[in-house]
Amino acid sequence: MKNVTLLFCAVFIMAVSSCKKEDAKNANTPLVGKWKLDANYISTGGPGEWISVPKTDSHYVQFYADGKLGGNEFAGYYSYVVKDSLLTFNNAADGVQKYLHNIRHDTLTMTPNGPPYCIEGCAIRFIKEQ
Repeated sequence: MKNVTLLFCAVFIMAVSSCKKEDAKNANTPLVGKWKLDANYISTGGPGEWISVPKTDSHYVQFYADGKLGGNEFAGYYSYVVKDSLLTFNNAADGVQKYLHNIRHDTLTMTPNGPPYCIEGCAIRFIKEQ
């Protein structure tokens, strides 16, 4: 019985260790930093498409480690909170804007999650600046 318990503990420790390694290997780029607007996803009821913003466009969002929000893309919002894949922006009038967000490599994609919502489908894409 002692061997079975020891074997179970060893398997459990290996499983937990492998999960942590996998999580670290798949970790996304941190949200903190400056992100430049790259494209808007627009659909008018049919298949949507990404529309690139002009390279001369200087819209960006800055996420600070202390939860403050900067930049000119979300003017009026001063802070943010991240919970799982939900990103919530707050403004001075106790208003919020929620986004589902996803980070892959150096690309941040955000889709409105209320209020408002996009019925036809919409999203915005940012590229992290170095």
